Amino acid sequence: KCPGYYVGNSFKQIGFLGGLPDSTLTTIGSFGALFNGTSKILLASSLDYFKFKPVYSMILSVVIVSLVVIQFSIHNAYAFGACVWINYLGDGSMTAMLPVVTINIFKNRGTEVYGYMFAEFGFAAIYGVVLVQLFQATIGYQGMLLIMLAIAVFITGTLTYVYEFDKPISYSKLLQKNKYSDQIFGVLGFW
Repeated sequence: KCPGYYVGNSFKQIGFLGGLPDSTLTTIGSFGALFNGTSKILLASSLDYFKFKPVYSMILSVVIVSLVVIQFSIHNAYAFGACVWINYLGDGSMTAMLPVVTINIFKNRGTEVYGYMFAEFGFAAIYGVVLVQLFQATIGYQGMLLIMLAIAVFITGTLTYVYEFDKPISYSKLLQKNKYSDQIFGVLGFW
């Protein structure tokens, strides 16, 4: 969620660096909202037909590619719009998948675990402000996008380690043995 939050909150400033007009960026943002809402329906529903890990990995992979490409796309409204829309799509789909995943993994305790994840949204907002305050003036928007890219790659690697390869939605024995697994899963879900 962190890369999606950052791009969603700063795409206009990033687009201004490439000389894109405000009206174009407003249109990009409006379509971004449509991508966000549509992805909540389509990609979360895909968990009824496909395993979690491939769906989530595909979403993260596309978001990672868009984070790499976005800094080179700021001079072209269509390319920049596509990168922003992909980030909105990833953010929306991840939000919609959280309840499905927590109920499937934790059954009756799913609502409790989802509560941990939902509580992390506030932390994400605070964390984002802290990152921006500490680094953006020094490293700029491109540098911040690279930090978001690093976060997305870290989460992809973490998911690869945490989730079992052969099960639709379950997590590794290491995490199952941990008495803090609910909180750990909640924090990972937020990222």
